[in-house]
Amino acid sequence: DDIVEPQSGGMKHSFLAPLADLINFGPPCLTGSYNADDRAFDLIATCPFSKGQEVTFWYSGDCADVIVANFGFLHPLVPPCDAPGEDDEEEDWERKSNEWREESELREKELWEAYRKMDLLKEEMAVLESQLVGCDCEDGEKKRRTESAPVASGERAAAEANHKLRIRRINEQAQTNQKMMEELG
Repeated sequence: DDIVEPQSGGMKHSFLAPLADLINFGPPCLTGSYNADDRAFDLIATCPFSKGQEVTFWYSGDCADVIVANFGFLHPLVPPCDAPGEDDEEEDWERKSNEWREESELREKELWEAYRKMDLLKEEMAVLESQLVGCDCEDGEKKRRTESAPVASGERAAAEANHKLRIRRINEQAQTNQKMMEELG
């Protein structure tokens, strides 16, 4: 792959350039650029060549490790990569380790809180379900039970209004609980 500066000042691109890729790596006496008008890869000499001198192309200014990884060879002109100091590497490792530990502890705390909320919601849902089971309700309306004893009309109206209010609150709480359960996953 060749990385070249475009003539128009656009982005750099890495690509294979047939035949140009056969030029050996060596001192930078050529520059290469893609000519979009001609749809050609232009190689231009940047230093004088003697008759019979090998034409070489400087593939990259990267260090040895990068050249080996990208091109599969090493050349004596390629500088070695800077090795990070052991102290720097150890400090970086310790810093990252501390960051990861703090992040992990934060996520553990959030998870514990979510489980606690889920347990509370489950308990609350059990209470609400037990209230609904004894309700004998349909669409929030209380069915009249034939076996129930007659009640005075004022008491009945108050009891039904109280029951409807309770059913509405139970339904609202169940919806709130459902939303919270969905958010918690």
